[in-house]
Amino acid sequence: MNMHRKRLLLEKYYDRAYKNWKLTTDFKNGYTIPSFPKGNFDDPKMWKDERSGKMKVEGPDEWADKHHPMWEEFRQKTRDEAKTGAFIHHKWGWNNSVDITRNLTKYAKKHRL
Repeated sequence: MNMHRKRLLLEKYYDRAYKNWKLTTDFKNGYTIPSFPKGNFDDPKMWKDERSGKMKVEGPDEWADKHHPMWEEFRQKTRDEAKTGAFIHHKWGWNNSVDITRNLTKYAKKHRL
């Protein structure tokens, strides 16, 4: 994909994300939405599907979630791998631990009427 098409795709993703971010960003606590193109945005991920041979592109919702303004603190702090553990402990509490051998996924229980 050429640079112009990548730029158009990124702009399209940003426009869609911006609408969602306006609704879900906690402005009262100082969060702001970065402007396009000044924000530190990655291009949507692209890869070739091995089975079909077709090019695949990261969806706009996944891209928007990854770049949400309220995640910026985590993105900045976790770029330094040596500080990642300390940052997580600071956010989650020093008395909490994570057992990486367990599946931490939680599924909602279905309620029957």
